[in-house]
Amino acid sequence: GHVVLLEWLGLDSPRAVATTTDGLTQLPAHGEVVAPPDPTGELAAVAAAMFHAGIAAELIHFGMHWHGPIYLLHDDHKRAEALLRAVFGAHSSGAHAFAQRVALHVLSQRWGRVQEIAAVLADKGEWSAQ
Repeated sequence: GHVVLLEWLGLDSPRAVATTTDGLTQLPAHGEVVAPPDPTGELAAVAAAMFHAGIAAELIHFGMHWHGPIYLLHDDHKRAEALLRAVFGAHSSGAHAFAQRVALHVLSQRWGRVQEIAAVLADKGEWSAQ
């Protein structure tokens, strides 16, 4: 899911790895995802969708419905929070909800691509853009 959201944002992920209990998507070489200045916060929330893409992909895969903002104490959520906090304040449920809904929408529309990358990860444990 993360790779597909990065592609949708116009960024490339050079590599992703997966094990039976964990995974990692490498961010573009130019560093952290930082939303450009935007007083509405919309760009920050859209950028934060990339960090919520993992949980969004899991919801779609398991056929579960999203009922409201999902809070998980892991690095992806913390990174989304860092993007959103600058505009919306700490722990903004509305901002996380918007970002999660963007992730769900994008991944639903590009589910074939998610499955393509997931198949490579399941088979080889690694996916590369090259």
